[in-house]
Amino acid sequence: NTKVVHVSVTNADSVAPTLDINYSETEPTNGDVTVTITSNEALRPVDGWELSEDAKTLTKVYEENVTETIKVYDLAGNEASQEVKIENIDKEGPAVEGVKDGESYTSVTPTFTEGTATLQKDNGAAEEYTSGTAISEDGTYVLVVTDALGNETEIKFTINNQPIELGGFEEGKDSYKEVMPTFGEGITAMLTKYVDGGDTEESTRAIKSGEQIAIEGSYKLVLTNSAGTTTERTFTIDRTAPEFTTEAKTYNTSVTPAIANSETVTVVSLTRDGEPVEYDALAEISEEGSYVLTVADEAGNEATLRFAIDKTAPTVEGVEDGLSYKTVTPVFEEGTATLKKDSEEAQPFVSGTKIDADGSYVLVVTDSVGNAATINFTIDNTAPEITGVTDDGIYNTSV
Repeated sequence: NTKVVHVSVTNADSVAPTLDINYSETEPTNGDVTVTITSNEALRPVDGWELSEDAKTLTKVYEENVTETIKVYDLAGNEASQEVKIENIDKEGPAVEGVKDGESYTSVTPTFTEGTATLQKDNGAAEEYTSGTAISEDGTYVLVVTDALGNETEIKFTINNQPIELGGFEEGKDSYKEVMPTFGEGITAMLTKYVDGGDTEESTRAIKSGEQIAIEGSYKLVLTNSAGTTTERTFTIDRTAPEFTTEAKTYNTSVTPAIANSETVTVVSLTRDGEPVEYDALAEISEEGSYVLTVADEAGNEATLRFAIDKTAPTVEGVEDGLSYKTVTPVFEEGTATLKKDSEEAQPFVSGTKIDADGSYVLVVTDSVGNAATINFTIDNTAPEITGVTDDGIYNTSV
């Protein structure tokens, strides 16, 4: 069965609500702004807004500037729009240029275009600060710039003009067998090694304070503190001992010790026959004796040379220069000898050999370093011939 019902509605609501808007603050502020939208009739809830008990008031707190359109509906579903425009919120601190928070400088000149400022040094009393004033005195600073609304910009920084202290090196010394650079906290240390002592960089790396550097080569160490202050030190690691070009042997002349490549060295010690000798530089040594010379290069690498000076000819006994003998037996304890008779070729001669043949002789005895003793002598076994008299003769006149 079908039943038809006819309904007549004469009071339907098709009119949109009338809205009014109110702002809690219209002057510049660094706080929040509360917006209130009031309707002439009850409204449906709107996301993000607080609806009053009578449903005629919407409230929302804005923390920042905004321009937006809010759509609201009455209970019948009629729509109304309300623009919300907030431009007076300012919560930003003043912009400060020329300095950054947490940085360190040797000198700084902060500038700002709005507000007033105070400057505190080393936890002391804050004093008024004028934009554009240079700050160069060492210390820890807090700069606070405040605008007309009370917004603040706080910048903490340090001024550091102290020289960087570098330890582990000796004054005036550039060459070492090894070195351990030391420096304070907050220092960045970069070590560059060069190829074969030239200007070409082989490698660059960061090092820590107290790190040992012992690989041979030429280096540059650059230290930088937080303020950007730098200090440099160039040095050489040398673990190679100097090399003597002077031979370790016995000489029959004066000796001037020499070092390869004209390397600069200092004398550590010199002894002659076991006794210390005053000797400051590589000068000529002429006195006879057995020597031990020790030198060191700038890095401290040492080299030792052992040598002797012998300028004395061998001693020959049993014969003297310029004399004549019937027979002679020359004797010597060192060296080798030659014996020359008259115009004959010189022949090797052995110590202790008897010489009794008539003639003029030259004996030369030479030691291992070339010192020679030369002895000229004669052997004469022929009786002298007497003339003008006869053996057993008797004369009555002068003869």
